[in-house]
Amino acid sequence: MSLFIRTVKTASGATAVQIVYSHRQGHRELEQVGSAHTDEELALLKAKARLEGSAEGLGDI
Repeated sequence: MSLFIRTVKTASGATAVQIVYSHRQGHRELEQVGSAHTDEELALLKAKARLEGSAEGLGDI
């Protein structure tokens, strides 16, 4: 299983931060970390996502 962090724009103009877990069979799972309206909030959410990914025992992302 591999994972990566992705950001997507929402309809309200915010930026959503998600952790994507990708399995060998092509199956993907999404975990919503949060939505940011400023660059500072975005940086904090990306840091939180990296910590959650490393807490899963999957190493650094």
